[in-house]
This record gives sequence, structure tokens and C-alpha cells, in this order.
Amino acid sequence: MQLLHQLAAQSLATAYGDLVFAYTATLTVSPSVGYVGTSQAISGTGLAANTLYDVSYSANPALPGTTVLATVTSTATGTVPSGTSIVVQQAATVNEKGTIRYFDFSTPTHYTNNQVDASGQTVLAASAVLNTTVRAAGGSISMTADGLNNAGAVYGIIFNYQQGQLNANTYTGTQVGAILPNNLGHATSTFSVPAGTAPGTYPVQLVVTAAGVGGLAVGNNILNVGPSVTVTSGTGTGTGSSCNSTACYAVTGTPSQTTLGSNVAVQITYTNNSNGPVTAIVYAVVHNSLGQTVAYSTATLPLASGASGTAYPIIFGLPSGSYSVTLFVTSTTGVALSTTSTVSVSF
Repeated sequence: MQLLHQLAAQSLATAYGDLVFAYTATLTVSPSVGYVGTSQAISGTGLAANTLYDVSYSANPALPGTTVLATVTSTATGTVPSGTSIVVQQAATVNEKGTIRYFDFSTPTHYTNNQVDASGQTVLAASAVLNTTVRAAGGSISMTADGLNNAGAVYGIIFNYQQGQLNANTYTGTQVGAILPNNLGHATSTFSVPAGTAPGTYPVQLVVTAAGVGGLAVGNNILNVGPSVTVTSGTGTGTGSSCNSTACYAVTGTPSQTTLGSNVAVQITYTNNSNGPVTAIVYAVVHNSLGQTVAYSTATLPLASGASGTAYPIIFGLPSGSYSVTLFVTSTTGVALSTTSTVSVSF
């Protein structure tokens, strides 16, 4: 979605009559519907060349926001540099399913004088993320929400939410908790997967239980896209024995080559998505250019439920060259706990 922002129109009295000059900057925000706490790309033309701009976030394209989110220097042709992106870390929305807002570009002088040089329109909506999407029945999950209405609203956390077919304000599901935002629309809460829930994937939604000023009415769901939870077999109060799938240990970030002393090693970070502590074995299987297995190494990675940790399997005794390393995790009894990852190493 884009906004053509008219800058200054000046009339000059001349011998040829009045001339009106219009200078127009065009900014585009992508995606046009974004979420508080996520990155949005900005592109555009018509800016002054090689000029520093303060970027703010506001409800009015004619007035800059109260906080500078970033600074951007335009190119020699007056365009927004490629790769420019902005994140609104915390902000309340009026309508949680989508509130029109603007990213405003102002030179530092204009920003001080409450002037805007160019604006790009976006629609920001509320969002909620979970610290894990895999749990057994009875296990606990933390939720972080942003973009909530900030004027006294309360939201119920509904597990296995299903909207009514005849009335959008009716639904089925189990309320497993509540979440209350601060004055910036940010909130955290913890809930438990209902005991006895059968294995499967279940949607989670936030529903207004006490309306705020200007927000959606009581009974309305507020997330355009809600998270979901995959319930595994076992119970949430176990000590890791219920961790029996490749979703139990999830890779965080990208594995890479590193050095431990004089040794070549691989570093990889995992998060324990199971419902209890697990002692896992990380395997690093090394292949040559023909795909043949030429070495392997292991590292032990014990993690509490929800915790993250990094393993450093060391690779010994290989001649100079490039190799591909396949990484995966098993339990101490050999059960696969992760999917595979690969990384290239050189000696």
C-alpha cells in the first residue's frame, strides 16, 4: 500500500503569472499489513539526494511520531536505500485486526519542527507468539502479545478456538488463561495445555473479555493469524520421556564452523521444546566431496524444558579440504529428537 505525500507547493508571482511547483515523494511499505514487533520493508523515490532522514511512526501523515525509530540516508538519486526495513517494537493499536499508521520521513530539522517530508502507509495488527509450539497435555506455554488495545482491555486465551458459523462473536474452545497489556499494548502470560488433550494441532486465539476504549467489542477474536500448538503424546509433567519426535529439539539460528583451541568444531544451538528436561546427543557426521562418510563426532546437550543451549562437536584428523557436516539430535536411547541440518567446514 502506498501513499503519495505532497510536500510543499509554492506560488511564485512572475511576469508570466503564478507558477505552482509540486514535489512528490512516493513511499511503499511491504507487507502492507504488518504486525507490531515484525520488520517491514520501505522503498520509495522522490527524496532529496544524499540526505539524512529521521524515520518515525505516527497516526497522522502530516505530523511525525514522537520517537525516531531509525535514520536513513537517501541515495544520490533520492531513493530509499535498498534493504531499508523498520520494526515497531511496541505500540498499541485501536482496532487490533488492523490500524492505519504511517512511517514518516523527516530531515532532522523538519522533525524538530514537526514537519514530514514523506510518508508510507501501513496497516499494523496485533500479534501473539508462543515460546514453543510443541507440548504434551498439561505442559505450560508462554505467550507474548503486541499491538493490543491499551485502554483497559482484557483478553482470554482460547485453546482450540473455533469461530461460530452464524455469529462471528460466538466460538467454541477452552479458555486457558488471560492476558492484560501495558500502555504500549505489550503483554505476556503463561497457560497450560488442557489435561487429556489428544495428540494433534490446535489453534490458539485471543478473544476480548473486557473491552478497552476504541478496541474490538467483547466476544471478538483479535488475531488475524493466531498461533497453533501441536500436542504430543505423553504428559506435560514428565521428565523428558514424552519427548519422542523430531520436533523436540529445534535449531535456533544457523550452524557454523568454529575453533576450539587448535581444533575445528561445529557450533549449533537447539531449543528443548519438550515438557521436561532432556539429555540429548548431538551428532556431527562428516562427508567428503563424494558424499562418503569419513568421520563423526558427538556432543552431549542436556537442556531443561524450554531452554536453549549450544553444542560444539569437534572434528578430528581429516586432511585439508572442504567437507559437508550433517547434524542431528537423538535421545540417549537413540530416538530421533530433531530434523537434520547441514553446514560446510574447511580444514
